Amino acid sequence: MARGLGRRDLPGGDISWGGCFIQTMAEPALGERTVIGIPVGDRIVDLEGTVVYRERAIGFAVRFDPLTDDQIAVLKDLLGDSPFC
Repeated sequence: MARGLGRRDLPGGDISWGGCFIQTMAEPALGERTVIGIPVGDRIVDLEGTVVYRERAIGFAVRFDPLTDDQIAVLKDLLGDSPFC
């Protein structure tokens, strides 16, 4: 995990090519860098991103950036082809 980044698992919410929404009572700051742990099979894949939206007592949204080739492959397995290509 990169220094200074919080790590959060994806307990609920949704995921897309651009990022994810995490249902949680946690209230990270807008602009905070974080690492999201996405369960894939029997492992956890970490995706780095920035908090771009939060809804008090409901959750927050993270925009993924940057994505490595391995992380792109994981998202492709989960979501199909990217609409951005």
